[in-house]
Amino acid sequence: MGQTSSISLPSSLPDLALHVLRTAEDSPSHGSLEPFFDYLIGLDSAGADSQQSLNTEALAKLMTDNEGGKVILKVYNAKSQRIRGES
Repeated sequence: MGQTSSISLPSSLPDLALHVLRTAEDSPSHGSLEPFFDYLIGLDSAGADSQQSLNTEALAKLMTDNEGGKVILKVYNAKSQRIRGES
């Protein structure tokens, strides 16, 4: 009673995701990532052939190695239930 039907999540979601709680105002991701609804589910450095597994160490290394450059993040949005690439 009062419940809606459930929606299936995309089958390609990983076991680990990093929840976006906020973005820095001057960062390139400010305005393109939606805090509280977005989850980082994958990393891909510019020019890489395969997607890296997501963990905090890999994210920190990727951000350090590509400071001032372009980084592509695979993002799942819980509100729209869609996966997108962010750079």
